[in-house]
Amino acid sequence: MNYFNDIITDDQHFIDVPDCIADGSSYQDTFEKAFNLTNGFLSLQDLTWFENKGRYDFELKVKDKIHKFSLDIVSDYVDSNNTIAGLNQILLDSGYTGDERFCDLNGGVADFGIAFITPLKEARLAEEGLIYRVQGKNEVGSETKKEGDPIIFKSEEDREQLLETLSKWNSESDDPIYKQLIDLIKSESK
Repeated sequence: MNYFNDIITDDQHFIDVPDCIADGSSYQDTFEKAFNLTNGFLSLQDLTWFENKGRYDFELKVKDKIHKFSLDIVSDYVDSNNTIAGLNQILLDSGYTGDERFCDLNGGVADFGIAFITPLKEARLAEEGLIYRVQGKNEVGSETKKEGDPIIFKSEEDREQLLETLSKWNSESDDPIYKQLIDLIKSESK
């Protein structure tokens, strides 16, 4: 754990998440701890949730605005992909312009945790084998995506939302990955 903390500090992550998701309310502590990593930029004012066809639909009040997103019910485990996507969307919608983003800390030193760090630190953790990342996995992580396979979106709205988010990150960062992803997604729509 010491080498892990040489890369990111205790105030940039947490790994003490619920072992069991009983229902949507089990996520409240995770959301609050994630927002605490932003040093006061985000804080949870209110949370409501509904169970709907194998998903939890959330409405989080943050910075006096309601943010909505859904998480899959994955047995009693945290839906890490959608949790991170939802938190990062709230971050962007709230006007955050820093370099840090939420990322999951799966594998390595923890079963699950959340960090608020730069993409460079996330990459370093992955390179050192301290978090699990598989290059080429699709968004859900259930199948390996091969080079040349199309990117499949649930809806055109999802595609446009991703492009909008990537464009915002591209305008705020010197990292060429955002532009490359935008170009890739646009080229597949032709």
